[in-house]
Amino acid sequence: MVEKGKQKRPAGRPQKRDGPSFDEQEVDNLLVHGEAGPNGGVKYPTYRQLAEKVGVSCSTIADFAKRRNCVKRRDRAQTKTQQRLDDKLVQMRVDAITVKDEDVLRAASRFIVQWENSLIEGSVRTDSVADLAAIVKVRETVLAKLQVTNEQLGGPSLEEIQKRHKQLLEQINDSMGPLGGQCAVESKTPSVGHGEEQ
Repeated sequence: MVEKGKQKRPAGRPQKRDGPSFDEQEVDNLLVHGEAGPNGGVKYPTYRQLAEKVGVSCSTIADFAKRRNCVKRRDRAQTKTQQRLDDKLVQMRVDAITVKDEDVLRAASRFIVQWENSLIEGSVRTDSVADLAAIVKVRETVLAKLQVTNEQLGGPSLEEIQKRHKQLLEQINDSMGPLGGQCAVESKTPSVGHGEEQ
């Protein structure tokens, strides 16, 4: 006799289509990506642990893993994860080591202003014009490097920067003229060709 509320199983072997049912997506994720382990690591459950968890036999989990190619997919996922981790670590180290372009511009601009103030006060030697020319060149190089960003934000173009640089050098030459015995600073613009001088 069958109790109320319980259905009687049909006699004989179950149909193949009526195989054990379990959450295939959950099992697939656990086999390929694992679960959070101790100390922030990843823990991969064994077939036996998964079988006990979802209530099927160990061979069913093994067949499922083979059919879905879970072990090879796990290896690929681990490789991708390691590559992403390595890329992030390298980027963090690069960010820590490199000086930002904005920092270089700020320092170069500060140097130029302080040099000009020292020149007006008479506390700087006039033969340090080469230092000023070098720092102006560094500043203008960084500005040229940022030209694309500046153009997007409405900043000056490379030609405008070169024009400003030339004007600055002319101002330096004009202010240095009466000091006597000083040579004019020549503006050399870099060529855009392959090793050709303008």
